[in-house]
Amino acid sequence: LSGFPFPETTRPGHSPGGLFAAEKTIYFSPLLCYIDILYEKRQEWIIMTKWDSILFDLDGTLWDAVKNITNIWNEGIKGHPAAGRALTEKDVRSIMGLTTKEIGQTLFPSASEKEQEELMICCGEAEQRLLPHTGGILYPHLEETLAELKRSLPLFIVSNCDQGYIEAFLSYHQLTDYFTDFLCYGDTGLDKPENIRRIVRKHRCQNPVYVGDTEKDRLSAEKAGVDFIHAAYGFGTLREPAKEIREIRELPHCISG
Repeated sequence: LSGFPFPETTRPGHSPGGLFAAEKTIYFSPLLCYIDILYEKRQEWIIMTKWDSILFDLDGTLWDAVKNITNIWNEGIKGHPAAGRALTEKDVRSIMGLTTKEIGQTLFPSASEKEQEELMICCGEAEQRLLPHTGGILYPHLEETLAELKRSLPLFIVSNCDQGYIEAFLSYHQLTDYFTDFLCYGDTGLDKPENIRRIVRKHRCQNPVYVGDTEKDRLSAEKAGVDFIHAAYGFGTLREPAKEIREIRELPHCISG
């Protein structure tokens, strides 16, 4: 691009005899000026942090889907002889973060192992059918926070949920573009520490951090060998103190501190 002459004018930070000077006329390249503006903006966008990637838990960290899940699971187990009473939101909140097998044991303790498995299949089928149409409740300022983080770091989800659950979260709330990848118990049949390790290995993360809301999340991160930040606004509490955020929008500041 050809420059535009601005007589007796200097480019900020440059002397009149510098690179852009031609006798008494300073030439501005629109392209170079634009690059400078982008560079300055990029410095504002970048979050300076020791971590190179962020892995998120889902329930109690990115959204709260307890109310809808309770209704959906009750629809799924309706009519099953081993179901017993209807599930409450308190029941469902208490099992967030557990694997499918653990949930069956917790919610239906009087049922046989085979019946627990059948009941969880009923819950899973109803969930896959209905959750993509109901979604859940996103924590305040979630999307703007993800957008800010995404400018600097790849984002991932690792959850103990069934297949299709993360997909329902992403599609219903139109958040797919913010995440590089995700993995869950339903995909692999493996526990959370191993799924964290798989994401870290696959994407060659050198110094990842896991964000979750429960003690089990903290222990999973520890077992996987990654750092942990507690989402203290979520469902769980910790037995040991950890770096924490009280709102999801505190995360950019937390990781740069």
